[in-house]
Amino acid sequence: MKFIIGKPVNYIGPYQIAELLKYIWISEDTRYKIGTFLHNTKLNTFCEWLDTKRKRKVKAKIEPYDVWNADSTMAYVIYHILIKFQEENKCSYAVVKDEDIPEFIEVFNRDFFLSDEEFEKAKWGYVIDECIWTFEQLLPETDWEAKYHSGNIDFSIMSSDDDKNVLVKGPNDTHTFDDEGYLKHSKKIQNGLILFAKHFQNFWD
Repeated sequence: MKFIIGKPVNYIGPYQIAELLKYIWISEDTRYKIGTFLHNTKLNTFCEWLDTKRKRKVKAKIEPYDVWNADSTMAYVIYHILIKFQEENKCSYAVVKDEDIPEFIEVFNRDFFLSDEEFEKAKWGYVIDECIWTFEQLLPETDWEAKYHSGNIDFSIMSSDDDKNVLVKGPNDTHTFDDEGYLKHSKKIQNGLILFAKHFQNFWD
């Protein structure tokens, strides 16, 4: 897989052109008036036409092996984007419902924070952390399921009287499986995927 994505294309219109006059010390009020004047000319029509021709450059090459386990491939991409998003996102935050993050609410409440805005930012930070953790679990090399298996597996397949195959434990089988821990871990992953889906359009800075 290879993606080459260029910078977003910013709209350039009359007001954006007039804003350039700040470099020759034209006042903000005058720049706005000039922008308004230009907006009512054919220049505005030209800018709108030009904007339809300017597209963000995107080149993508997807190999057949990228879709053999497409979920793992997408997990790699999403995980690394979320890591970078967390590093760069310092100002914006999404509105997160309390019922979407019960574990966070059980530990913290608004009394821990100086303002409601700080509390909302903390909730959004929690969501980002949960999404990052979730997609890290979905990376093939994480192999989170292995931690719930212990001991040695020793079994053989035998045929029963009714011609059905039956697994029979051998003398050296000491394998145990923590189904309670596995279920809890699995539910946490599913909750992270739900949070990601709910807030997919909020991942912008």
